Amino acid sequence: MHSFFSEREKSLGYLVGVTSRLLGGQIGKRFSDNGIELTVEQWALLIRLWNQDGLSQHELATGLVLEKSSVSRLLDRLEKGGWVRREQDPGDGRQKRVRITEKALAIRDTSLGLVKSVLREAQRDLSPDEQIVLRSLLLRVVKTLM
Repeated sequence: MHSFFSEREKSLGYLVGVTSRLLGGQIGKRFSDNGIELTVEQWALLIRLWNQDGLSQHELATGLVLEKSSVSRLLDRLEKGGWVRREQDPGDGRQKRVRITEKALAIRDTSLGLVKSVLREAQRDLSPDEQIVLRSLLLRVVKTLM
């Protein structure tokens, strides 16, 4: 009898999960080695703000596919570290807008370069065509699940 765990290399969930953890670990190490004190999750939130500053917590949660409470904890840590600041929304007193700080802007290019180098290394044994197919298939899975 075959168990699920003996055939884990055939499991999409297992492979995607392990890939995500390994990539996150490599990126985290590169950040740490370069004096960037951020987790991969915090960095992902900063990317959203680099692309569109002033998003609400709800917009960040939706874009990152995270619960609002998870985003709230990320924002608390980022704000404490001086990476972001929360400002009252002038149009809606119940909402706050999240703004990127100069500290976060200062590490944008370096951090992007570090992440790109990890991703290049992770894909080095895949041909350009295989990389396109892999991204396309994963995107289809993501769209199916959303």
